[in-house]
Amino acid sequence: MAARITNHEVFPVTAEEALKRYDAGLPVWTIEMGGIGPGYEQSLQVFMMEVVRVIKDRTLPENNDELESFFQESTKHVPNWAKDGLSGAQWGAACSFAYAVVKNGWRATLSNVEGERHIQFSNHWVGPPRTEDKEEPKVKVSKEGRRIKIHSSEEK
Repeated sequence: MAARITNHEVFPVTAEEALKRYDAGLPVWTIEMGGIGPGYEQSLQVFMMEVVRVIKDRTLPENNDELESFFQESTKHVPNWAKDGLSGAQWGAACSFAYAVVKNGWRATLSNVEGERHIQFSNHWVGPPRTEDKEEPKVKVSKEGRRIKIHSSEEK
């Protein structure tokens, strides 16, 4: 069970403040949208922040019938997340949350959501350390009968 947040002062006041924290690599309080697991949730939150980035300075439609076309237009320059694995449900949840925090404010939106759904996320992706700057170890694979043996390049 997630911690119940009763002091809403920890939430950024505006979507722009939350975006600045995110861009700085700092944790941001948000709400859980997926509930399926950390990778699924991270993709939702990252896309939502990119939608916030795009729509924060735009005039938001007041008519719900205009929202889908507004988001289609607004997100066309964001990488094609649907093709890269973002489902229609994820796209819709992220756009809806981005709209709410831009229109109503970050703190006001989070304050109206059950405390058990409050989570933190950042732009740091959990995983193994990056190896771009490290030389990959050289390995040699040999087969001995039914066994495969892996030798480091330092073995003779």
